[in-house]
Amino acid sequence: MKHEQASAFGDLRSILLWALIGMLAGLILLVFVAAAGWLTRSPVEASLEPEAQMTIIPLPSASPTRPQPTATPTPDWTATPVPPPQLEGSYLPGDLVQVFGTEGDGLRFRNQPGLDSTIAFLGVENEVFEVQNGPHESDGYEWWYLVNPYSPDKAGWAVGNYLRRVESP
Repeated sequence: MKHEQASAFGDLRSILLWALIGMLAGLILLVFVAAAGWLTRSPVEASLEPEAQMTIIPLPSASPTRPQPTATPTPDWTATPVPPPQLEGSYLPGDLVQVFGTEGDGLRFRNQPGLDSTIAFLGVENEVFEVQNGPHESDGYEWWYLVNPYSPDKAGWAVGNYLRRVESP
């Protein structure tokens, strides 16, 4: 039994000896590789000062044929647009008309006939209204009192120049 213990103990010493030799060889190899890398490195000088660069842009040449820029007129949003001449004739109470020819700007409905009257709301292009009253002449235009048949709170006076009759189906 003592012989078996001595044999096991000898194997353990042998394993530890080889492990120690392996670590020592690895350490020597690490020192050798580090020294070789340090001795074979290329010298690099770090430049801390920035290099100045200059780009020369030539001046544009004057060309007499180039058109001179003109000022773009600024639209006056407070001015009342001049409506086109009225295309349709007279309307009768109960006729259906639609907003037409505003090019998407819409038609101003006013509380009273006339350009100085307060704007009640804006009728959109193709919106349908029922004629209730009119025509009434004011400021050189024929004004019609119109009511939206689907929304009676949308009612007011509008210039006839932007209206066209809607044919009943």
